[in-house]
Amino acid sequence: MRGKKILAVLMTATMVMAMSITAFADENSGGSEGAGASEGHVEKKATSVILPTVPTDGEDTVSPYRYTMDPERLITNTNHGKYDNVIYPEATDDKGVYFNNGKKGGDGEDKDYVVYTNTSDSQKVTNKSSHDIALTVTAEAVATDGGTDIPLVAQTALATATDASLYLGLVVGSGEGQTKTAVASDAAASKTVTLAGTAANYKVAAKADKSGYEYRVLTLEEYKGLEGNSGKTQDDFDATWANTTFAIEGECTSGKEIASTTTAPKLKVTWSWVDPTANAGPSISPSEYTIAANTNTEITVNLGLGDLAATSIESITYKNANNQDRSVATTDYSFANGKLTINKSVTDSLLTIESFTSRVYTVTFDNDATATFTLKKQ
Repeated sequence: MRGKKILAVLMTATMVMAMSITAFADENSGGSEGAGASEGHVEKKATSVILPTVPTDGEDTVSPYRYTMDPERLITNTNHGKYDNVIYPEATDDKGVYFNNGKKGGDGEDKDYVVYTNTSDSQKVTNKSSHDIALTVTAEAVATDGGTDIPLVAQTALATATDASLYLGLVVGSGEGQTKTAVASDAAASKTVTLAGTAANYKVAAKADKSGYEYRVLTLEEYKGLEGNSGKTQDDFDATWANTTFAIEGECTSGKEIASTTTAPKLKVTWSWVDPTANAGPSISPSEYTIAANTNTEITVNLGLGDLAATSIESITYKNANNQDRSVATTDYSFANGKLTINKSVTDSLLTIESFTSRVYTVTFDNDATATFTLKKQ
């Protein structure tokens, strides 16, 4: 037995030595290569702006900005006897300008009556983006041909006006942040407000088809899963987005007669938004305008955004029939609130040229950027 134990120990020692010898015989370095891959990039900027959609006056449509003025208060003094199935402001609160606010609704007998108030229906803009936007609302009066429009004045000037006068005001926002800007005969009312983005309502998530990632709005359940939101509803979630409203209010003098030919100017309201962090140069769109005799031509100009934006127009040039460069006199055009107005004297002069069909004008801005527009014959 003792001999077998000695033999076993010797064999074990021999194996250890053999293994050690094999290890020392191998190379003393190693390595491997692995391919690199990127999981990708997700742009954490989402844009979604909900703008109002309202009709323009037509055969079967009524704009919310169609209005009736009544400086002589014929409607209230006759208890709106000319009209059936309507609701007008109480005489003590009446301001003499009426916007159609639609049917009253509800369950009463007068649910189908049309409601007229001194303020147009409010329109709402909601920013459902992850970033801020700059919203601009503009209201302007479009004069009636013939110069028979009632004078437009500031609301504070109505009390001291010697002649029948009209106030139209752009109202933006509500509460302490509300602003009111009067529309003038020769100048539009314009207001720009910033609507904050709500990045907290977005998250990076895998796409449903597992093809990649997306930056998307939280679902209601994900929103409710945030701390303190367990009892929230869809209405609560909707209320987290920044928004504002705008409307037009009106008032006219009372007790002052107007001529039977007195007219009310057309009211034009426009709204648009931009990303204030974006960069874009000045532009003119549309670029073609048909001219008419004895009529100013209004051209829409965008001054651009960010570092590439301009602040004003430096000059307007064109080439005459002999291909010579000519400038439009600064007295022959004006620019304000995004509207370049070419005086009717310019267009009337063009129409006297027998060979005239169209002419291209180049606008140079104060940052040296240029844009063109074309005036053409009808």
